[in-house]
Amino acid sequence: MDVFVSYASADRDKARAIARLLTEHGYSVWWDRQIPPGQTFDDVIQKALEEAKCVVVLWSSASVSSNWVKTEAADAAARRILVPALIDDVRLPMEFKRIQTANLVAWDSGPTNTEFQNLLASVRSLVEHDGSQAAVHQTATSGLRADPAPRSAASSRGRYIAMIVAATLLALAGAFYALLPRDRPATTTVTQAEAQPKAAVPAIATDAAPVPPVVAPRSATPVSRRINLLAKENGGQVVVAPDKIWLRSIDDYEDMQAWSGIGEAVFAFKDEAPATFDTFLVLIPNTSDANLHQFELLAGNESATGTFSTIGQFATQNVRIMNAPFQAFKFDPVKARYLKVKVLTDFRDRKGSAALHKFQLMGSLD
Repeated sequence: MDVFVSYASADRDKARAIARLLTEHGYSVWWDRQIPPGQTFDDVIQKALEEAKCVVVLWSSASVSSNWVKTEAADAAARRILVPALIDDVRLPMEFKRIQTANLVAWDSGPTNTEFQNLLASVRSLVEHDGSQAAVHQTATSGLRADPAPRSAASSRGRYIAMIVAATLLALAGAFYALLPRDRPATTTVTQAEAQPKAAVPAIATDAAPVPPVVAPRSATPVSRRINLLAKENGGQVVVAPDKIWLRSIDDYEDMQAWSGIGEAVFAFKDEAPATFDTFLVLIPNTSDANLHQFELLAGNESATGTFSTIGQFATQNVRIMNAPFQAFKFDPVKARYLKVKVLTDFRDRKGSAALHKFQLMGSLD
């Protein structure tokens, strides 16, 4: 079974609409909570939850106070298969606030809505994998699953009740934390040093030679005061893209959920002024056939829609490099006003589309 839809009973119509669209896209979906005669409620749900490759949780005014939904969400988050969606304008439970969430508050149940497409891309990246990805999931969840021997109904029910109690305690802890006095909201930041790569990934050889007007000579002064030029706090911005989902490539969230990047996008630096750069970084948090594999970098000086010259073609490794999940690609220093990132293939050799996460570009503003 591909997708488990978790929701409060008051949101059954919305759950039905999402299940229908996911089914139309070819996924098997468990969402109807009617229990067959002779089976217990928690046993059926526990079995469906354990078999799911992806769990879509619908957050609403009813579900944020539902221990059942929060327990199912906690189980999915621990297994890193949670795909949350907001269907009411409500505050999420504290333990799920930092997980990127699709906003379906204004969704009309249609398949072309951008936020629904974001959700669909996340489902696709989790479900459409090969045996190696399944092994990664199994390793990640081995501490949560029971022994493979058959379980009695009583033991399964006991485990599920324990999960509910744990979720309730988490909710109470979150409420207590919210009442504590503080001068300003706590934030989590990643320093530039932490984001620096420790290991470079070799680029694919390419016959395309750098264009002299764009590429600085090898004898150029080394890049100084290096920063991530694409970071929003440093003035980085997406200026041309197929859709606004590309904004996620440089946003402030270090989430691990993939999104479907199609075609190519153009990035500019602070005030669209020139910058010198020599290292591009791609976040690969886990193994997936949908991950970005081959891509091309190009540089331009005319305008965001003007002429671009190739820097080179590169290829990621389809693994998480533990000490440097941002895989680094180095090239001769380039001075330009714009950077274009062109998606070539994913690891299924699908052309022009891949599951993306985050980008960085190391260099200095001129």
